[in-house]
Amino acid sequence: MRDIQQIQLAEDKYHSENGAYAVLDLLGPGKPGLLQGDLARGLADGYTFRVETSGPNYTVTARPSVHEGSVFRSLYSDDTKVIRRRLGTSVATAESPRIDGDGTYH
Repeated sequence: MRDIQQIQLAEDKYHSENGAYAVLDLLGPGKPGLLQGDLARGLADGYTFRVETSGPNYTVTARPSVHEGSVFRSLYSDDTKVIRRRLGTSVATAESPRIDGDGTYH
């Protein structure tokens, strides 16, 4: 969740300075105040991150870089800042259960 929150903060900063959201390549590395290191390249903490933009919106998905078997935990968020998770055979979406600040799922 921390990595998605870092992406959200970088998107907010980029949007306030440029009037649009950005894909990972534009968020770092080397961009002051934005993403650094592996997360800027879409890899962090065993997950592969993907950011897509469409008009005034963005989405973030995270799935394990390597997973055994067919069931895995994935995460999703967008410009609403709600983080969602799915445990299953496909990645989380806007319809997946949300994760509250205390770590509970709804």
